[in-house]
Amino acid sequence: MKRGFTLIETIGVLVLLGISAVFAGMMLSSSVQRFSLEKEAAAMTQKTEAAMARIVKELTWADPASVTITDGGQRIEWQSRHPDRADDGTQVLSWNGNSGSELQLDGQPLLDNVDRFETWV
Repeated sequence: MKRGFTLIETIGVLVLLGISAVFAGMMLSSSVQRFSLEKEAAAMTQKTEAAMARIVKELTWADPASVTITDGGQRIEWQSRHPDRADDGTQVLSWNGNSGSELQLDGQPLLDNVDRFETWV
């Protein structure tokens, strides 16, 4: 009685292992892609929340009578009543309307890659 595997059995096992490796690689690749996308989404959400908190903070000190919305809602201007501001207190929040451009506060970037900025009056 002979012991061992035949050549056909060995080739069959190798083919099955190859197919299993392909499926495992595809699952690993999709998991890595999903992780990467979720990481990017979390970072963008965090940046957006920080920008919104800053806008709320700045508008909290705004003189309500001085708030003006122009350029189809893409520019908001107001007089700040913040006690630490040494200048005239005028602040401007603006976006140029192009998808992917910056939302700026007083000419400084507040948030990059903005696709849409809307105000409700």
